[in-house]
Amino acid sequence: MSDVKTIPIYRTEKHSLLTLLGCLSLTAFLFGFSSSPKISRPVLQNKHIPVGWTQELSMASLLAKVPAVNSQKDLSALLANPWYANFDVTTDKAGESKTLHNCHDYFALKVPGLRAQQEPENNSLLELKVMCEATRLLSQATSAQYSKIPKNPLNSQLPKKLPKLLAFEISKVEWDRAQKDPRITHLADVEPIKRVERRSAHQNVYHLAGGAQTLAILGRGDMNGDKWEDILVAVKDTVDGGSYFNLRLFVLTVTPQGQWQVVAHY
Repeated sequence: MSDVKTIPIYRTEKHSLLTLLGCLSLTAFLFGFSSSPKISRPVLQNKHIPVGWTQELSMASLLAKVPAVNSQKDLSALLANPWYANFDVTTDKAGESKTLHNCHDYFALKVPGLRAQQEPENNSLLELKVMCEATRLLSQATSAQYSKIPKNPLNSQLPKKLPKLLAFEISKVEWDRAQKDPRITHLADVEPIKRVERRSAHQNVYHLAGGAQTLAILGRGDMNGDKWEDILVAVKDTVDGGSYFNLRLFVLTVTPQGQWQVVAHY
């Protein structure tokens, strides 16, 4: 009897319990891993990206008195300030004319094809209209949480990435043809770029055969409420040795997949 060894029962029970718990944990881990679907999402950093604007936003310099602009509230105030000149315009109603003094007047009257009564004034009026739109968009923009837009995207490769909607527009017929052509996808596909001229940190001139296209970044922020950063780009088309002038405004963004996309245009 003295040679019989007694094994404590509590140790055996403790060992069995730990083994069981280990098996259950491993099973739960394997089951959860195998049943979870694999979702491919872009790796993004949730952050606060403030609204900003550049010196290319010329609204303040187009006013009768040039004010300081240090905040979005200051931007909003520009819309009510008088322009450097008044413009008599013709509305869509036969024989009716109005006088525009500021951006608020323009927004109240805004109709398709609004033109100055004096033809030489139309280029100046067009610049005011575009800057009014840009200033209003930036004054209402909010901070973004996500962005795929480079700090300064202006370079020689940008036209190869931008949508063809920004293409040089001198002939409406040719422009429409390019938009309908499925073989053309980007701005640079429409018209070959001969030379790139750097005007400032936020403005490039892309010289084409017989003309030039100027791209200027006016500002950035979330302008459509989707939490993604957008940029405002003014696109000016001119011809060599001529008086042709066109100015358009685009809200652009870069998708999570890295593609440039037009959010809105004016």
